[in-house]
Amino acid sequence: MSESTEAIIQRAISEASAGNKEAARNTLSGVVRQEPNNARAWYLLSQVIEDKEKVIYCLQKVLELLPDNQQAKERLTQLLTPTNIPANQQAQLSQIQIQTPQSRTVATEKPKVKRNK
Repeated sequence: MSESTEAIIQRAISEASAGNKEAARNTLSGVVRQEPNNARAWYLLSQVIEDKEKVIYCLQKVLELLPDNQQAKERLTQLLTPTNIPANQQAQLSQIQIQTPQSRTVATEKPKVKRNK
């Protein structure tokens, strides 16, 4: 009898919690190969990968599958926002929109509404 996807994901979480990120990474990589539409597995994989570009890819996959996933949006915005720039430029960058692989646009901040005085 094969192990259920949920059981495999739980095993990966246990591996990561025990500090064995490599085992968790391997376990979750297997899940996303078998179930490429498993947003939870993609998100968890993003947590145990060290390469920034691969983390970004995983988060983009999450947003392809679940465009309203707030955690993935926030993490992706953090990764794409440079930290060594002046605050006024950071504010401008927060207005930039993130393109996901399937050309869906994810706003990083709610648009400001102009109010008439």
